[in-house]
Amino acid sequence: MSLRSRYIHNLYTEIRLIRQILPYGQSNRLRSPFHIKGAGVIVPLKLSSLNYRSAKPEQGLQKLHTDWSEAVGPEQYKVYNSIWLPDDFVAANGATRVAPGTHLCGKTPEESMNDPWKQHPDETLIEAKAGTVDVLNSNCWHGGTTNQTEHPRRAVHSYF
Repeated sequence: MSLRSRYIHNLYTEIRLIRQILPYGQSNRLRSPFHIKGAGVIVPLKLSSLNYRSAKPEQGLQKLHTDWSEAVGPEQYKVYNSIWLPDDFVAANGATRVAPGTHLCGKTPEESMNDPWKQHPDETLIEAKAGTVDVLNSNCWHGGTTNQTEHPRRAVHSYF
């Protein structure tokens, strides 16, 4: 367990928690519509992991990172991540930051930046209402920001 956030790994083994956070049930094989580059595509998905992260007040900052062990070139993507938002994501409560287009550069943040803890020049925040699901390529650089509120900011991460 991190000092900065509360983590629960392999959330799909905790049925009671899934029912509290996501009322949609569980499945390890999904078939979902995605819109990639504006074109409707049906992609068969297999759930690899389902984890919970709660950014505690005054905590939650993460360096920019990818969720794959190495950089890959364009069109060589391995997995996608989705962030399910049980709470609103806003700047004040530690919304996830994303550097759009970085999945195309074929490098990790450590290979490209002097300090991945610092802000990327193209960085933007995922700001959305509770109930939103944000899907991103696992090679897109991203990381949590500091929760500056008095309440935890929760997220469920599923890896396909």
